[in-house]
Amino acid sequence: ENGGGAFIGVGLEVLPSLPPPGPDTVAPDAAVTTPAKNSTVPSGTVTATGTATDNVGVNQVRVGVKNRSTNQWLQADGSWGATYAYRMASMGSPNGTSTSWSIGVNLPAGSFAFDVRARDAAGNLDASAAWQPFSTS
Repeated sequence: ENGGGAFIGVGLEVLPSLPPPGPDTVAPDAAVTTPAKNSTVPSGTVTATGTATDNVGVNQVRVGVKNRSTNQWLQADGSWGATYAYRMASMGSPNGTSTSWSIGVNLPAGSFAFDVRARDAAGNLDASAAWQPFSTS
């Protein structure tokens, strides 16, 4: 009653709600397109390209560079060391379910490999790195 003798009716409608989605437990996957496996490319800036996919969205592509002759990894400061290190690739469609990626790395003549892993927003990391051996001359 509103105090003046009139009654106010209120209609309620209960809407079903969907349960929230479960946690994202599917890891993304990365692949290397260039340089081709076991190819020889000029020393200097070597550009690696590839793709990464995920059921929800890829938010990082990590690229490690290993010197196959010394078994050392290229560090963030440009030196070589025994500790695994990676650099972030540029992505064509960040957070997309499918994205291209690329990165340029300055390398001397030698034998190297790119170790590439994709990561999604839930923190799932590509369980098996895309491993792409190549040489520079």
